[in-house]
Amino acid sequence: MASDAGTGPNSDGGLGEFAWLPGAKDIDVAPEKVAEAAGIIDAQAAALEEKLSEHLESLEITPPSEDTVSQHAVRAWNEVVAGDENSYAARVRAYVTGLRGLAEQLRKAGEDYTRSDQEKADSFGGGRGPS
Repeated sequence: MASDAGTGPNSDGGLGEFAWLPGAKDIDVAPEKVAEAAGIIDAQAAALEEKLSEHLESLEITPPSEDTVSQHAVRAWNEVVAGDENSYAARVRAYVTGLRGLAEQLRKAGEDYTRSDQEKADSFGGGRGPS
């Protein structure tokens, strides 16, 4: 079977019909935008943590009466809301920690891209100038 010049299994790096997908060389990263995204994520984490602190106490309730059912129901409710490591409060705190970790990873990635760009420029005998 004949093939046109420039086509075939080896002409596109073996990607076949997916050769149009962008590769790492096609992605342009703006480190300042990565840092900006990290700042936005940090701000959202702080806002979520603040809301949790403001409202968590109001989610805990006291029994409306001294009967056994009310006592058990309220105890169960308070456990689910804020009682242990499986509570909603603990899950929100874990989510906040995850957001902060993501923001830190983004900052590091932005710094790595900046450093990589500077190293590439330096290897060609010129820098990008002062940052």
